[in-house]
Amino acid sequence: IAYFCYGPRVAVSKVTATLPAGTYTFKATYQNTFAEQTQDVGSDATLDFYTAKAQVQVNKSTGAAFAGVRVLFSPSSGFGNYISVNTDGTGIASTELFPGAIYYKGLTNGTSAVQSAALPADGTTAGQSGLVTFYTSKSIAKVANCDGVALAGIAIKFYGGGFPGTWASATTDAGGLASIEEFPGTWKIQASVNDTSETQDQVLAGDGLTAG
Repeated sequence: IAYFCYGPRVAVSKVTATLPAGTYTFKATYQNTFAEQTQDVGSDATLDFYTAKAQVQVNKSTGAAFAGVRVLFSPSSGFGNYISVNTDGTGIASTELFPGAIYYKGLTNGTSAVQSAALPADGTTAGQSGLVTFYTSKSIAKVANCDGVALAGIAIKFYGGGFPGTWASATTDAGGLASIEEFPGTWKIQASVNDTSETQDQVLAGDGLTAG
């Protein structure tokens, strides 16, 4: 039984066994996924298993690639067993898995989005892959004084995972604006100035799947 990864036929794991002639079911497992083949082995037989490349593309609300986003890959909706990979400079995170239903979770700034999709492969053919795409939304805070004049240099905390808890920080620009990229949901934003602060809820629109 030989197991090969995506792409050129390069063996990364090979198992041999002497068995009586007959029909057997063989199962290969890798990173909590598996593939099976049934074959009459006769006197000598070789079975090749191939993983597929599971890929996630994460883009910002503008459509630009989003590097450094943590992505989880799991065959379970509860993500009890997962593989964690960060997106590279092109916004891509990938890992090798056997085909089947895969759950994908993108995480950034304390927020997350989940998709599930079948990895379109058969476990017996080289060069197969699947791709899902996530989009974050832009969370914007605007700070102005009592006369409506924009205030620059105001510290902003964007709470994505609960309040109080972890946050992402930004500072308002000359237009009184500060922003970060997050996955959609209802989050809290806090502005602080002169040892005072104000916190508001924000419903961040989007579905995690669409740009803009």
